[in-house]
Amino acid sequence: MQIKIPTEKLVTGNTVFFTFATKGYLGFTKNLHASLLRVTPYLADRLIVFCSDVGTQEELQDTKIHTINCNADNLPEFAVFKSQNFGRVIAYKYFIASQLLQSYEYIWWCDSDIVVEAPILRHIKVLMLKHNCDLLMQYEWPRHQFNTGFWIARKSAEVEQMLEVMLTYLHQGAKSDQNYFNEYLLKHSDLHVSGLHYDEFMCGNRFYHKSFVKPKCFLMHFNYTLGKQLKEELMMGHGVWYTESSFISLFRARFKRIIRTAFKKLTGENSYHRQILQEEKAALEVVNFNSTER
Repeated sequence: MQIKIPTEKLVTGNTVFFTFATKGYLGFTKNLHASLLRVTPYLADRLIVFCSDVGTQEELQDTKIHTINCNADNLPEFAVFKSQNFGRVIAYKYFIASQLLQSYEYIWWCDSDIVVEAPILRHIKVLMLKHNCDLLMQYEWPRHQFNTGFWIARKSAEVEQMLEVMLTYLHQGAKSDQNYFNEYLLKHSDLHVSGLHYDEFMCGNRFYHKSFVKPKCFLMHFNYTLGKQLKEELMMGHGVWYTESSFISLFRARFKRIIRTAFKKLTGENSYHRQILQEEKAALEVVNFNSTER
């Protein structure tokens, strides 16, 4: 299958900037687009959203986002990280990427639970030229891992092989991709990967309830939390939910963030993490009860 992107939707003429969405992720997808509109309208106009089905695509009709239907009607609307269906959903990231590299020189993947807080295009271009790498990726500290939620890849035999291996792995029933990707890197030194600075391209563990003010960075990735409701609440609490929401929801989330930040500073990391784990467990029980994963 060959995917054709309108020329005017390519970044600098040779790069596809894309994400994948099922219906349950659309709130995050719209928020990603809204964050781009605030700081880098050029990239917002070039975001390509590959939709799982017609229903998901129709939900984006009133936006200016360019969408492509993948006809993946068998996917669940939402799948929690490392759940039974999560691997099936993220497999489309690697499938779409492999198809795009047949026609384009660079591909740029962005998870929908990312919020862009500053213009990033020029910085990314400079780093790609400086490092001359196959992959430029978000990097997690102190886990010492590359994060598979935000990356730019150039067309090369090494990248194409990696995409094929990752797709095969996920099709075998795997529930996540990141650990396996990092294991793959240890065995394939011919794939040249460079990391983005962890305090400029931040994962959730770098900023959740660490300060009463929003961090200054290029982007905030709201990983390290499970469940759609908790993720939305964290975005609202950190002041980066840029789509419509009720005043009460925003106020509750901001207030909760202040309380949690104070709690974390007073009691330390361990007590804070125990509380978060309890809330995530409760959120997952609600997910299972409502059968949102099918």
